Amino acid sequence: MNSRLVLIVSGIVFLIVILNLGNHKRLNVIKNDVISYYSYLPATFIKQDLRLRFLNDSDYVKDPDEYWSKALNNGNHVFKTTMGLSMLYAPFFLIAHIYALLFDYDQNGFSEPYQLAISLSSLFYGLMGLFIVRKLLLRYFNEVVTSITLIIISFGTNLYYYICFEGAMPHSFSFCLVSALVLLTVKFYEKPIYFDAPLIGLIAGLLILIRPSNIFLLLFPILYGINYRLIEDRFRFYQRHFIKLIIIVSIAFVICLPQLIYWKYVTGNWLFYSYGEEKFYFNQPHIPEVLFSFRKGWFIYSPLMILSIAGLFFLKNKL
Repeated sequence: MNSRLVLIVSGIVFLIVILNLGNHKRLNVIKNDVISYYSYLPATFIKQDLRLRFLNDSDYVKDPDEYWSKALNNGNHVFKTTMGLSMLYAPFFLIAHIYALLFDYDQNGFSEPYQLAISLSSLFYGLMGLFIVRKLLLRYFNEVVTSITLIIISFGTNLYYYICFEGAMPHSFSFCLVSALVLLTVKFYEKPIYFDAPLIGLIAGLLILIRPSNIFLLLFPILYGINYRLIEDRFRFYQRHFIKLIIIVSIAFVICLPQLIYWKYVTGNWLFYSYGEEKFYFNQPHIPEVLFSFRKGWFIYSPLMILSIAGLFFLKNKL
């Protein structure tokens, strides 16, 4: 069994499903939360007004699927979500914008070319994630095990759904970045070279900007391969490679800096909590519901993932 062939077939299947669904033709890709993730791009390149003051114009007729935002007392409007996904959408948005200009589509950022481009961006990052997972798996397993695992991830988890049906949501993008973070972390602790440090910083910054709660994922590179007997060794490792750690943190900060500048420009504050009354309830984790509820239970809708949890008990013998 060839893992490269698995990637090719998976990509073809994903593309066929996306085109047959035709969500882009029904303008059904940039919708719901995606509007907030995406609207940084048309606000910047089309409206040229990140403060969204054009929404205050009585002559402007806003489509319900455009520019979700919160009105501020200073007359500006602020996006609820951070701009990480817009950064990843950007190359596809610009291609769609040029295409719309050349072929006489509405250049408002929400017409069919933009919808298709954003849908295909999810396919691109999803396949990149699978490609990275393949490289990671081949470090430890043979082609057969790698191929079977890729098939399970592609079609036995909700990755398939979030590439094909809800393509602009953060999931396939986060999958790509987390896969890259895991691979780079493994490589960094095996051979800490300067080239990998800025890449880890780039990925860390993008993960935070996609969803600020993703900051907890950064515990992985900190805690990878460590146990209570190796804590002193880990601190000595950090001392030996302190400059590389500074590079990682600095690049992550630079990636996040545009968001801070945006908040300062729009709200007057460098930090702004745009989620209003929404917050984390750490004392109410709802773990049984996360795993087993019929609404979004992980094991209910991705039952193959039970195997991954079961595998942890066998993994302890290899550590």
